[in-house]
Amino acid sequence: MISIIVPVYNVAAYLDRCVDSIIRQTCTDLEIILVDDGSQDNSGKMCDEWATRDSRIKVIHKENGGLSDARNAGIDAATGDYIGFIDSDDWIEPDMYHDLLQAIQTQRAEMAVTGLVRVYGNGFSRVQYVSEQPFVICGDRIVHAYLQQGTFSTAAWDKLYIRELFDHRRFPVGKQYEDAPVIFDILCNIRCLAVIGKPQYNYFQRADSICGKPFSVRKMDHYDFSKEIWRRAQREYPQYVDSANTFWGCKLCELLYALYESPNAVEYKKQKDQMETELKQVYQKVLCSAEVPKVMKLKTVLLVLHLAPLYIKVKALRTQRISR
Repeated sequence: MISIIVPVYNVAAYLDRCVDSIIRQTCTDLEIILVDDGSQDNSGKMCDEWATRDSRIKVIHKENGGLSDARNAGIDAATGDYIGFIDSDDWIEPDMYHDLLQAIQTQRAEMAVTGLVRVYGNGFSRVQYVSEQPFVICGDRIVHAYLQQGTFSTAAWDKLYIRELFDHRRFPVGKQYEDAPVIFDILCNIRCLAVIGKPQYNYFQRADSICGKPFSVRKMDHYDFSKEIWRRAQREYPQYVDSANTFWGCKLCELLYALYESPNAVEYKKQKDQMETELKQVYQKVLCSAEVPKVMKLKTVLLVLHLAPLYIKVKALRTQRISR
């Protein structure tokens, strides 16, 4: 049985779409755990209504503790042999868990991952992490693939895990971008990862989501976790030190552009200066890497030359023209 954990917080507008996509899975041996994390809208009541319609659904009501705390509560309550996570504003394709489970069982993997579709509020969408055929990654090459960033996402939600991986692991409470350290630790400790490559997880990018909010000191959690991963990779996987430095440079680039594009960027000059200094130490690895897309290399060069604000202005003008 698969235990699917869905943290729920003020998502009344999206919850039905999410749960409906789960109960329609072709893999029917499911335990669906809806964790109402102290919602202030109608979400908690909607969870209870869903439980009356499908006996596989269990509902946990708790005080608000954040995404990690809700996931941890779901893990504690899970009784399945496998665990999956879905964010409550996302939805999945009908065969996703069937395909993930089959991949784990046939390949004797501890974890499987699928491709995804990023769906934006303006109607645009972007397919990521797809491949023509499924494949398997084993040994330390799993960590190498993670550092390369182009094979699978670093999130918790487009994957299926054997239950044992969470016997002694929980998500860090009170942090944002909490997926990163947990997923990386899992990847450092498994033998085999199965990659499906089909775009079966639909990730809805809301303007008011964690990833869509203006820059804040909480976004530095992303910086802290990425730096922790970079240092661990350098220490434990010296054969991949170039990939680790490239990973760190790309993360710094992402964070700096998020800061520059934020309307409150002037409030975080200290953090900006620190990240720009660190980027100068590794940017050449980004530029020399065959793993990094040309657009990321261009953005990195512009940061080093202090031309990123110009790039952002041109990008904004282009977006305005497209939307007209």
